Amino acid sequence: MAFGSRGSSSASSGATRSVHMNLLINLDVDDLEKAVHFYSSVFGLRVGRSFGAFGVEMVGSSAPIYLLVKAPGTPALPTVSQRRSYERHWTGPARPHG
Repeated sequence: MAFGSRGSSSASSGATRSVHMNLLINLDVDDLEKAVHFYSSVFGLRVGRSFGAFGVEMVGSSAPIYLLVKAPGTPALPTVSQRRSYERHWTGPARPHG
């Protein structure tokens, strides 16, 4: 099945049906307060729901963004050996180039 523009898909018979998806975005963060400040001030998002120390739902975009606290060094996924690292994260502290 090939996807057409405007969220519709075209079946081989030539029929068109609408495809509707509800998306959400999960972002791992190591500092919830700092992340909320960043996404509020840079993108104009606001807190929708709070999940205590575990995370926050940010609203104001076309999809809700969930900022989820995950400690550095914890497994990124249960099935891989990669560990979370926020050192190279683009929202992290600026580093000198060169």
